[in-house]
Amino acid sequence: MAGWSIFVGVMLVLIFIVAFFSFGRGWIASYDEAHPVWLTCTIESSKASAASTHAGRGIGSYVDQVDLQTENCGHLVLRDGVSSQNSENIAARFKKDEKYRIQLGEASIRLRGLLSALGTVPEVRGYHLAR
Repeated sequence: MAGWSIFVGVMLVLIFIVAFFSFGRGWIASYDEAHPVWLTCTIESSKASAASTHAGRGIGSYVDQVDLQTENCGHLVLRDGVSSQNSENIAARFKKDEKYRIQLGEASIRLRGLLSALGTVPEVRGYHLAR
């Protein structure tokens, strides 16, 4: 009986892992869209970059983004509206030690540790200078 319980447990874990990698990012993105959270974050640095979406077999592409390092919100990325032509200008808008109101998704915040272990950084959905 113990062997059967271990087998079922291992199978459930494997199903969870496959489901997460197959559908998890889409589920998280949908939940984040419906559950926005605004945080006040102090910018430490910002820079234009590109993130790889390449799989182990070389299939994929690059996504232009702005990397934001913050004092109290951690590492964030801005991708919406960012292109190779404007990424430097967008990065230059963020000033060191300025406070910004930054919109993130609730799931990305709550699952930050797990997502970080998988190499995913919370994506900024909106921002403005805090007054």
